[in-house]
Amino acid sequence: MYENFDVAVPDGRLLIPCEPMPGAWSRESHQVWHAARFILGFNHNSGLSVSPDIARDVRARFPEHRAFVDALVEDLGRRLPCFGGYTHSNPDIRRVVGEGFDAMEAELDGQLALVRAAGGAADAREVNLLEALKDYTIGVRAFHRRAGEAVASAAARATGERQLELRLVGRSLRHGFLQPAQSFIEGLLAVNLCWMLDGCDSLGRTDPARARLLARASCR
Repeated sequence: MYENFDVAVPDGRLLIPCEPMPGAWSRESHQVWHAARFILGFNHNSGLSVSPDIARDVRARFPEHRAFVDALVEDLGRRLPCFGGYTHSNPDIRRVVGEGFDAMEAELDGQLALVRAAGGAADAREVNLLEALKDYTIGVRAFHRRAGEAVASAAARATGERQLELRLVGRSLRHGFLQPAQSFIEGLLAVNLCWMLDGCDSLGRTDPARARLLARASCR
C-alpha cells in the first residue's frame, strides 16, 4: 500500500502528508475514531476485523463485484479470531524526533540478527514479530519517500511564496524523520508523519518530544 498510493499536496497545506491513505474515512467524513479504508482493517481494540460499513460502501460503488465482496466478508468472518485488549497506542514520537527512524531501524536489525543467529533455539513468535516489523519498515520508508517526492513535484509546479514554503517542507521532511530533528519544523513534520502512520488515531502529548526544538527556535 505505502509503496504505491499517491500522496496529495493540497493548496495551502504545510503538514504533508495530510492523509494516511487516499480516500480514507475520517472523524469528519464518517465519524470514525481513526482512518479506515479497507474491508479488512486493523482496529486498536479488536485487532484485524471486517468493516460491514466499508463492505457496504464497496458494494455500492462496485455493484459488479457484489458477489465477490459478499464471499470475502463471509470467509473473513469465519477465519478471524476474536481479539480484545488495549484500546489505543501512542507512537514513540520522542524517539523518532530525538533519534530518527534510521537509528530505530538499526536497533531492530540488531535484535533480528541476534534471534536469527540463535537458530532453532529462538522463540518463533519473537522471530515472526521482528521479521514483520522489518517488513513494515520497508513500507514506512516508501511512504516517507513518496511524501518527499510529492512535495518536490508540487514545489516544481508552484511559484512565489508557495514554492518557497514547499521547498522548506521538502527539505525538512527529507531529513527530520530519518535523522534526529534539527529544527522545529523538522520535528513537527516527523510527528505528523508518525500520526499518519498510526491512522490518525492518537498522538498523545507531543510537547516533550518537541520542547528542545521549540526552545532552540525561540532563542533564534
